[in-house]
Amino acid sequence: GLHRIGKYHGALKPTNVLLSNSDGSSVALSDVGLTRVKVSVATMTMSPSVAFLAPEILTGGVEGPPSDVYSFGSLLYEMLTGKPAFEGESTMQVAHKISKNELPETTGIASHRLSRLLAACWLTRPSDRVEMSTAVELILDTSESDFERVTEA
Repeated sequence: GLHRIGKYHGALKPTNVLLSNSDGSSVALSDVGLTRVKVSVATMTMSPSVAFLAPEILTGGVEGPPSDVYSFGSLLYEMLTGKPAFEGESTMQVAHKISKNELPETTGIASHRLSRLLAACWLTRPSDRVEMSTAVELILDTSESDFERVTEA
C-alpha cells in the first residue's frame, strides 16, 4: 500500500480504519495524509488518539512509515485484548508510557508469533521496526488457532 510508494498514513487509530463489508473482509483507511498535526505534549487534551501515536511523533522526531508500524502494533494489541495498549489517567500519562517505552505485557494474549510481532512493531528505534508488508504477511500467515486462543481467554 502506502509504504510501498514511499508514503505513510500518520494517524492510524481505530476511527480511521473502516470495514467496507459487514464481514470485515475489506478494510479501508480514512484521513490518509490529512492528519499531519504535530503533537505538543504540553498542550494535549484527553484524546484516545494519543494511545496510537509512535514515540517519535510525541517527541517531535521524524515521522514516517515506521510510525505507522508502531500504531499498527497498538491497533493489533487492542484487537487481540479489547483494551488499549497504552492506558493512563491522563493523556500525559499515556504519552509518558509510550515515550519511555513502557510496553504492555503480550505473553499469553496470543501466540508466540503474534507476541513477537507486537514487540517488533514497538521497537524504540523506528529503523529497527518490522516493515508493514512483513507485518501483514505474518498476520495473514497466522493460523486460525492463534486467534482462537485469544477469543477463548
